[in-house]
This record gives sequence, C-alpha cells and structure tokens, in this order.
Amino acid sequence: MTFPLPTTDGPTTITPDIAQTWLYDRNKGNRSLSMQTAQRYADVMTTGRWQLTHQGIAFDTDGNILDGQHRLLAVVLAKTPVDMWVFVNKDRASFSVLDVGRRRQAGQLINTTPYGMVAAAACRFLGVIDGVFPRTVARTSVAVRAMT
Repeated sequence: MTFPLPTTDGPTTITPDIAQTWLYDRNKGNRSLSMQTAQRYADVMTTGRWQLTHQGIAFDTDGNILDGQHRLLAVVLAKTPVDMWVFVNKDRASFSVLDVGRRRQAGQLINTTPYGMVAAAACRFLGVIDGVFPRTVARTSVAVRAMT
C-alpha cells in the first residue's frame, strides 16, 4: 500500500501502516537505525506520554526521509497512531546538521553518495596508515577532513 506525502507542512496523524511504508519506501541515505532509541520512543508512545512538538518527520525534495526515522520506527513498534509534524520539500543539504546530539559518522554524512560508508572507512584507514592521523583522532573528523 502506498501512502503519499502531505503537500504542505503541518501536524499529521501517522499510523503504524503509514510509518512502515514511509520507512520502507523513503528511508534512503540515513544512518543505521538504533532499535534502542526507537524502543525508548515507542515506550513513551504506548504509555500515552508522547507529545506533539516541533520535532517531527522531514522529507527532502525527492520525498526521502531527512529526519524522523527513529520516530517512525517507534510508531510501528508501538502499534498506535501518533500525531507529529510532517515537513515536506526540505533541502537535502540540511541533513548534515540534523540531530547532531548523537554524533553522525563521516560515512553517514556522505552516505548520499554511492558507497559512502566504504569511502569514509578507506579515508580513515589510509590516514592512519600514512601517519597523517593518529589512531586516537575521532573517526568522524578523520574521514571528513580526508574527503574535503
């Protein structure tokens, strides 16, 4: 079953079916899902403590999820409809600054390109081998500097 995106930004009731379809059809280029994070959100949803806030689901101009994959998975796990803001037609470039509280790895930042995770790992490996970057340097900064 296909669930089209809203045509404008606004609060939307997201059912488990909608959430599952959007995750399956529109979740391209995001970091790996954390089941622990999604389950924590689902627990809040099933106990009726989920609140409508400015943090919702964002889609880029191609209709792919920019932000909110954990919230969508939580709706699926909670098996209950939840009201969330849905934002559509947002610039893909904003992806690199979303949810930076949980550090994104370099591969996640360049994952919109083919083999982004592989490219980041290769850069990290070469930097360590060549002695350009010590092993103690954060992985994210190594790969990002090597790619720029």
